[in-house]
Amino acid sequence: MFGRRVAELLRLPAPARLPALTPLPCQHDLPVRTLLIPHRRGYATPGRPRKAVGEPSRPVKRAVKRSAAAADAPDSAAKQMVDAKKEKAAAKVKAAPKAKAAPKAKAAPMTAAAGTNKSKQPPSVTSDSTLGSPAARMRGRPKKVLTEKQAARKTELAAKQKVRLSEQKAKQKEKTAKQKVLTSAADLKSNVNALKEAALAPPKNSRMGAYMTFFAEQAAKFKGNGGTQSEVNQRMGEFVKANAAQWKALPAADVEHYNHLTHTAREAQSAEYKRWVEAHPAGEIATANRARRQLRRMSVPAGSSYKYTSSSWPLIRDERKVKLPVTPYLLFSAHRRASGDFKNINMLEINKLVPQEWKVLDEGEKQKYSKLYREDKKRYAEEYETVYGYPLLTRARRTKKTPAPETAIA
Repeated sequence: MFGRRVAELLRLPAPARLPALTPLPCQHDLPVRTLLIPHRRGYATPGRPRKAVGEPSRPVKRAVKRSAAAADAPDSAAKQMVDAKKEKAAAKVKAAPKAKAAPKAKAAPMTAAAGTNKSKQPPSVTSDSTLGSPAARMRGRPKKVLTEKQAARKTELAAKQKVRLSEQKAKQKEKTAKQKVLTSAADLKSNVNALKEAALAPPKNSRMGAYMTFFAEQAAKFKGNGGTQSEVNQRMGEFVKANAAQWKALPAADVEHYNHLTHTAREAQSAEYKRWVEAHPAGEIATANRARRQLRRMSVPAGSSYKYTSSSWPLIRDERKVKLPVTPYLLFSAHRRASGDFKNINMLEINKLVPQEWKVLDEGEKQKYSKLYREDKKRYAEEYETVYGYPLLTRARRTKKTPAPETAIA
């Protein structure tokens, strides 16, 4: 406390440091006087209120609004992302062959007299009164009054008929359940076979590294298959250890040789894979990927917490795949990340700051990103029809139960 008072005193100008004292005749009669200095807080305090700590500051919010105003500028990251997709889509449209229009179906011939189709027309239905039917004749008659015995008999017959119908329904339901049990296994097997046929069989890419290439070369020289299984396993273990030690002792030139062999084999496999994919239409590849996703889900047993991975039925890689449109929020996120304001910030913190900055924008500032999204969505629909050969099924078309294209899988 005393040190803080001294520091505060030293900050004051020289004349103010001394107390204003008048000389007195006798020093012993001086009253005890305290040094009155206004208290000043010298420790640091945050410049923002506690409730605002962790949120974007006002300068950052103003910068976000300025960047949102320039979202559709040619040099903005969001605009460049959308324009790049448009250029790729235009290149695909130029490279794609023009599809021939399907011939129109001929209309049914019309008759000269009636001017209608030759299909049979339903006969006109006349009322019961004109035909003199029994129902029409019974309308005017009074209702027959039943006796107690007749009413009891009628109620008894109705109850028996109801029990008989319920028994028939139960038997039919049991029979249908048995048929389902018998045919469910066969139906599942046929469905899986159909999906496997639609999933295609692309050439497999080897993931062997330089060491596995060296090991495969040495394994061809292994001759230790004679004897019991335990002896073979023991010799194989010794062989693997010897190969590992030999690999570690290889000179750099030999390691470079095996690296070159591995790299060359991978390039040849990638080229073959690309040729195989391009030999199939893009729509067929998309159908195969849908079948592969369904086979993944079917490979997981019911009630299991295990989630399928990409290793089981991996998707076919196709460069012709149409990229989905980017939502307004993701366009804003890409624009903000390209601004350089998030340098030296953890990714988790960035993921917290970007949504807060998005909430700060009003509807007018978000409209520019929505406009870019609509442009990208239009590009996606046009490119989809060009690449796959059939139009994109929107939600409105799905509700009308539009028949799916031939390449689609139910």
